[in-house]
Amino acid sequence: TKERNRRLKHLLDDFNDPRLDLRPSRVGQRDIIGDVYEYLIGQFAAGAGKKAGEFYTPPEVSMLLAKLVAPQPGDRICDPACGTGGMLAEAQNWIRDHNNEATVKVFGQDYNPRSYAVAASDLLIKGHKDSRVEFGNTLTEDPFTGLRFDYLLANPPFGVDWKAEKKII
Repeated sequence: TKERNRRLKHLLDDFNDPRLDLRPSRVGQRDIIGDVYEYLIGQFAAGAGKKAGEFYTPPEVSMLLAKLVAPQPGDRICDPACGTGGMLAEAQNWIRDHNNEATVKVFGQDYNPRSYAVAASDLLIKGHKDSRVEFGNTLTEDPFTGLRFDYLLANPPFGVDWKAEKKII
């Protein structure tokens, strides 16, 4: 307990350093925390050797895909294998870069509980009430039955061991 408290105190002291002032008035519209998070996820993915079917999509790829589809305000975008939600975040960023008041509805699904939790938390933190991330395997479950999307952005779940299931009618 003493060691954890000491670490927490040092962490809080570090964040209190004026050099880490991340207010928009100082850093502009940059998402510093998001950039750091993406960097750390990339380092983790590289160090973990992308085990257990996890694939990391570099932010540059997500940005390129968002630019290629050029979503418009009010569009619905789905990533059926969203991981931590990087592509969905980039689509939202692209729209905000072109219209700061605009919104986009994003939907995603992931079968990894940790990745799902990160993506869902990101939407919650950013206040996207009309967007949804669901837990489950997109190859066998569709939580968005009846919804239509303007765009589908995805890095397919290449690492998922999927076998066709026979359906008895």
